[in-house]
Amino acid sequence: MTQLPIEGIAAATGFGSAEALRHHFRRRIGTSPMRYRAVFQVSVRTGVGAGNR
Repeated sequence: MTQLPIEGIAAATGFGSAEALRHHFRRRIGTSPMRYRAVFQVSVRTGVGAGNR
């Protein structure tokens, strides 16, 4: 997982804008990138993400 902001990820992956990335991410994954990060964030101390418990 990356700590890059959504704008940086959009630029690096060719989406052109954060809005375009959010649109396609939501259609494909079914949630927003922010919600996805919150659910699957890996704990620095334990190495376990909330989605893996």
